[in-house]
Amino acid sequence: MPEKVKNSDSLVSAMAGKLKEKMVSALPYIISVAAGIIPALLAFASLFSDASGSLGVVLAQRFIVAALLYVIVGGILGFVYPRMGWKLGVVLCAPLGIIFSFMLAIFIMSFIQQSDKLSLVREFMAVISFFGGLFVSACFGAYVSSRIRNKK
Repeated sequence: MPEKVKNSDSLVSAMAGKLKEKMVSALPYIISVAAGIIPALLAFASLFSDASGSLGVVLAQRFIVAALLYVIVGGILGFVYPRMGWKLGVVLCAPLGIIFSFMLAIFIMSFIQQSDKLSLVREFMAVISFFGGLFVSACFGAYVSSRIRNKK
């Protein structure tokens, strides 16, 4: 009977070790998603805030600020977790993807109801470009900083 207890204890400790190993390997992903929430909300808010001046110029300025924010956050994550590389940029943009999916649903509903479909398509293409650029900038920041860290 004591032998069974020893085997079950070793089984439990082995399972606990594997669980701990999986949690440690999931930690960069969890941190990346958490770190991506604030830039995603700022990028979303920048699309709909009131602007004085030309819409194209204002949108370009806001894109540059948001892209730099994603490059910096992606760069920090890529430097801390260099093995993950550009994949951290993908995970960093997960909250951005959720916001984008809601905007896609709103676009589809508006497209069905609105008569001026061409202007709506133009606006949505601008939004796709905005979010796509942020995605690329997050991946770029994570990739470059992980390559810099790996060279040291």
